[in-house]
Amino acid sequence: MLTRTGLKKMMKSRHPPWGYRKLILKWKEFKMLDWGKPVELENTKALWNDCDRAQKIVNDMFRYTPDNGDEWNPEPKYTKWTGWLSGKRYERYHGDCEDYALAKMRKLIAWGVPKGALRLILCRKATVYHLVLGVTTTKGTIILDNNTKAIWWMDQDKRFLYDWIMWSVPGKFMWESLE
Repeated sequence: MLTRTGLKKMMKSRHPPWGYRKLILKWKEFKMLDWGKPVELENTKALWNDCDRAQKIVNDMFRYTPDNGDEWNPEPKYTKWTGWLSGKRYERYHGDCEDYALAKMRKLIAWGVPKGALRLILCRKATVYHLVLGVTTTKGTIILDNNTKAIWWMDQDKRFLYDWIMWSVPGKFMWESLE
């Protein structure tokens, strides 16, 4: 749960990252201004399982490949190859943290998770900026992060020591500051 100080900090609006602004010009489905009001979902085992499943499927489907700059691509590069020993056909997506977060967002929406509960969250570890997906619940925010196998709670799990910068807000163009 957010503290009173945390709520005050969140009230500061910020312009979204440049990559997000370019994304919504081309891909209207990610324009959160049209998503209605933010919601907190009931924290259920089914929701946790959906988030965990999206985390595992997308993390396994992708191979991390950094891009040059702030490019957000909901249709990341895709390759197919045949294993020379097994003859099995393999398929792999390539992308960086934004691509992982957008793919997880698409999965959860397809499985019926309300758009109003989904947040793109910009954070930083040391000097490296990073993007994760958050799902807001009555217990807190579930984090889906391509740097980890497991999902975790934003406010309760201090293992990763991210500096939270800002997050998207369904129904608004401006993002809210978390600093």
